[in-house]
Amino acid sequence: MLLARPNTSGPGRHEDDILLHCALRFDGKAYLRDTAFDPMPLLATYIETGDWPEEVEDLHLLAAFHVLQRRLAAWGAPPTPRDGKAWYVFRALFLEVATIDVPARYRSARGWALWQERHAPRIAELLTYVQGIHEGTHYREEALGVL
Repeated sequence: MLLARPNTSGPGRHEDDILLHCALRFDGKAYLRDTAFDPMPLLATYIETGDWPEEVEDLHLLAAFHVLQRRLAAWGAPPTPRDGKAWYVFRALFLEVATIDVPARYRSARGWALWQERHAPRIAELLTYVQGIHEGTHYREEALGVL
C-alpha cells in the first residue's frame, strides 16, 4: 500500500518507481497555475464511463495524472487500496500518458531528465509491466480511494 510516499520496498516498489517518475517529468503545478484547469471532472468521467472524452487534450491527461500522483503520494495521506478506483484511474492514466511528449515549457527539469535516463528507453517494457498489473487487478467498487 502507498502510505505516505512511493513504496521503496515490497511488491509495489517497481511499479511505484515507474509511475512516480512518469508523473514527475511534467510540471503539473505550473500547468495548473497557468491554465486553472480542474482535472476532477475528467477523472470522474473516466470512473463513470471507463473512457476518456474523445476531445481530451494530452496536457489535461498529464495534469490529471499529476494531481492523482500528488494525492496518492502525499505525506500523511491515508492508505489508498491498490485495488480501488484511485489506482484503477492512476494506472489507466499511465497507459495513456507514458508516451506523450511533454512540451518543454512544462518539463520538470530533474523529473524529465530522470525519466529520459531511466525509463524512456524501456517504455514498451514498462507499459507491458503496468498493463499486466492493471489487467490482473480485481478492482473493488467499494474501494474508492481518494477520488
